[in-house]
Amino acid sequence: MSVSARLKQYGAFRAIGVSMGQLSKMIVAEAFTYTIIGGVVGTVLGLFCNKLLFGMLISYRWGDAWTPPLPEVAVILLIVVSSVILAVHGPIKRIRNMSIVDTISAQ
Repeated sequence: MSVSARLKQYGAFRAIGVSMGQLSKMIVAEAFTYTIIGGVVGTVLGLFCNKLLFGMLISYRWGDAWTPPLPEVAVILLIVVSSVILAVHGPIKRIRNMSIVDTISAQ
């Protein structure tokens, strides 16, 4: 979504001579930065909420000990990284196929 919102800026970058490879790296770096920050914050908050709810609902009633759900977190993070790879591919391909003028004047 960030790529679509900033299409004019990417067109301006292309107009001043930024290569498509450099532009692709910039888009991928931005997407993975968001992914890493969101993954870390989401994992920490998710584990905190999981432990809190587990303690209130399971440990309180049956006395089971909480263990971090590491396999589930790994699967979630793998799905997130895969979706980012797929989400970045389409806009990069679209920008590559557009002329510089069309990219700048895109709405």
